[in-house]
Amino acid sequence: MRLLKPGPKGLFRRGSVLILMTLSLFLLFACISLVVDLGFAYFKRQQAQAAADAAASAAAVYALNNGYTCGSGGVVCNTTYTCAYPAVTPPTTPLQAGCLYASVNGLNNTGTQTVTLIQNNTAPPGVSGNSPSLWIEADVSQSLSTMFGLFASIPSLAIKAKSLAAVSRIGTTNCIVGLSSSGTAVTLSNMSGFTAGCGVASNSGLSLTGVGSMTTSATTYVGSYSISNSGTPSPTPTHVATATSDPLSGLPAPSFTSTCDHTSYSSSASPLNPGTYCNGLEIGNATSFTFNSGVYIINGGYLDLTGATTVTGSGVTFFLTGGKYSQPALNGLSWSNINNFNMVAPTSGTYKGILVFQDPTATLASGASNTIQSIGGGTASFTGTIYLPTMGLTYYGTANPYYEAIIAQTILMQGVGNILLDTTGTKTGLLSYSAGTIY
Repeated sequence: MRLLKPGPKGLFRRGSVLILMTLSLFLLFACISLVVDLGFAYFKRQQAQAAADAAASAAAVYALNNGYTCGSGGVVCNTTYTCAYPAVTPPTTPLQAGCLYASVNGLNNTGTQTVTLIQNNTAPPGVSGNSPSLWIEADVSQSLSTMFGLFASIPSLAIKAKSLAAVSRIGTTNCIVGLSSSGTAVTLSNMSGFTAGCGVASNSGLSLTGVGSMTTSATTYVGSYSISNSGTPSPTPTHVATATSDPLSGLPAPSFTSTCDHTSYSSSASPLNPGTYCNGLEIGNATSFTFNSGVYIINGGYLDLTGATTVTGSGVTFFLTGGKYSQPALNGLSWSNINNFNMVAPTSGTYKGILVFQDPTATLASGASNTIQSIGGGTASFTGTIYLPTMGLTYYGTANPYYEAIIAQTILMQGVGNILLDTTGTKTGLLSYSAGTIY
């Protein structure tokens, strides 16, 4: 048998195969490395975003619960905070809380990872049409070593993520709202002055007659506007096309049964406890009268607080209804000639900030009305919202500054008025705050 020796062509062919196989393996490993790098980078990017979201949200929640005013409660505005490593536990500021939650989600300010947060009460960056009370931005980043970089001279990838959360205000800054869509919902008449740190809104006409001065945060009306024998209001009332919605329309009525704790109650005995008062409640000419905290159901008749020297109550809500469980129709409320009126609505719970709540489904007696006059001539505290969704109110105010609000079908104000804006939402129940992510 004769053996054949490979010639030059055979050697060349075998060498070509070896080169092609080597190049193929190189490309295969490069592709595998690229896939691994991209997959791992995607995973780390998701982890970074989760950490940023958690950090911003946790900081906002901490601020909501502990204060969100720059310079107090650990809130230092417009100063970048670099997270400590390890994270501070327990946190004592919103940004420390954010750092702790970033750490729990795998991102720390150490090694190739960086975590920073910043907070401010200005317009948030990159957002339009949003004016929160406070915003917090969390920025996280990480440098990842790559496998593909060995082939493409890219030794590392930069992973970055950002999240913005805020403490935002919900509700209305109006403290006088006339709900009637016809006639004149809000009338100011024969007032030496009216000052409000909040807004006035009328869903129909607005009338100023004999008003010495009027200063509000804003005044709007839907129907017509008339002014006579009055000073120039500041700012000038603005005509709007859309009516102001009832901010308390979803407020649930308290539950109660046909059992009456008292019927036609009339006494100057004090203190008085919450319960169901059928056919009215009248305190008489008491020297000093105290309402204990809770919900008072007035099922029919009047809520008559007249002639007492001092009337006090804290955490009190009056629910006015009528025609329920065969009780008389609702007549309304009459508060007058009380030298020291110190009534405060609840500061928490379902009826937070609600001092008077009229049942919108109640049967109204013929000529039913609501009048508040000559109260608080001495030292006084009137804190809460008078909510009369299907009834009107005549209110003779005083110069005493109150955290109060009036929401009624029609409102006639006389005398003088001085209303403070409830910025916390705990006094009138018309504002609340929430913490959440913007992006």
